[in-house]
Amino acid sequence: MKKGFLFSLSISLLFLILISFSSYIQKESLNDISVLNNMVAGKKVLYVFEDISEEITLESFDLEIIQNETNLTIKDKLPAEFDILGNLEESAEFIEENYNTSDIEILFLNTQGDEFSFGDLDPWITVEPWNIKYEYEDWGKRVLILSCPTQNCSKITKYILNITTNNVFDYAPIPQNKNDYKWAPDHLRNSCSGQTNCMEFELYITDGIGQVYSCPGPVCNDDAYDLTKTSSLRIKSSPCWIYIQLGGTAWDRDNYRVYEIRSHAPNNPNLECEIDFDLENKIEFESYDYTINLPLRLKVKEVNYNISKEGDIQKIE
Repeated sequence: MKKGFLFSLSISLLFLILISFSSYIQKESLNDISVLNNMVAGKKVLYVFEDISEEITLESFDLEIIQNETNLTIKDKLPAEFDILGNLEESAEFIEENYNTSDIEILFLNTQGDEFSFGDLDPWITVEPWNIKYEYEDWGKRVLILSCPTQNCSKITKYILNITTNNVFDYAPIPQNKNDYKWAPDHLRNSCSGQTNCMEFELYITDGIGQVYSCPGPVCNDDAYDLTKTSSLRIKSSPCWIYIQLGGTAWDRDNYRVYEIRSHAPNNPNLECEIDFDLENKIEFESYDYTINLPLRLKVKEVNYNISKEGDIQKIE
């Protein structure tokens, strides 16, 4: 009788242990499935984010950018050859149609992280983490400005700017015509040795018949300038004059204008006169630890698991 009771008790305890173990296994299995589902959702979000980032190309901005360690080359055309904002909007609509699903949500954001209309897209790209801006007056690309925060301008050690235009200089850029190529005001220097807030540069402007104005060169002896002060050159040419500004503040006192390029009507800087510029800008930085950020952020969300990724669209990482 006693043995029978003990046997029954043992069987009951064993049964309870098996039930408990089964519940534990089931719970762990559900946890494993939940973890696995979250991992799959996370990988899906990452894949979609990377895929869309590759869809938004530099060609959409009519730009070519090449990085070689500390050297960055930007090739550009002024004015824009096509409707950049319209092209980007069409690309965004195509992406949203093809990537938005019942479980994936796609959002394009401005640099502040807010939803926006492409008509309000900031007209610049930035070199981060230094916030150096390669900037246009608008996406028509008629005016180009390279600027840097005052505390980060030293990240640029030198730049070489090559400009080719279909314009023709009124005067050959030779020593006899030096007075026709005066910088006014003029804060150029022939060296940055021992100087602060100084930028080293080379400037080459080739006109439609192959004449080249250069700094340094036959009519310009300098290869540096004071970043804190404005130096300006107006090249008389046909049909438009070419305007180059080096140094001075850009937009506010916290940023210096490395350079500005534009064209205007003869003797009238306030009247727009449009000519074509092909630009190649080679910038030397003090390190290669930088990225090129487009003025767009992307957010991809997996709605079922509330997993998302938001970040800048970078072209050089």
